[in-house]
Amino acid sequence: MSIKTWKKEFYPSAALCPKTIKGRIKHSLRKWLGLLPKNLKKHNLKQVGWSLVSKKCNEMEHNFIVDGKTCSLCRKNSIKNNCKNCIFTLNIGRCDEPHGRLPSLYSTWVVRHNPEPMIKALWLLLKMKEAGILREAAQ
Repeated sequence: MSIKTWKKEFYPSAALCPKTIKGRIKHSLRKWLGLLPKNLKKHNLKQVGWSLVSKKCNEMEHNFIVDGKTCSLCRKNSIKNNCKNCIFTLNIGRCDEPHGRLPSLYSTWVVRHNPEPMIKALWLLLKMKEAGILREAAQ
């Protein structure tokens, strides 16, 4: 098991591939489910900061960076627009900023190795889309 097998299971297509909002949410959710410790262990990976690396090798070509470039939601709107048009930001709040007294969802994973708050937020976003109550940016 390796980065290659992890990608096959949890990141089989590039972040820009999904064309619909629902598809982008599902793409992001799938990636974050892959960041659960049990799934990293299954693929013999470890988290180092915001990267996944093979437990056998720390060489850069064997890693995967978890950032805006590998996020379907970010790739659609937020990289050029500072997150203001991101459906995540419009409905949940920025993933990279603290939520009240709580740390950001992204930093909770980076620092505490806990992807569950992000997973819960993405599930909520998906349910909002399916219920037809998702706020979307004006085009």
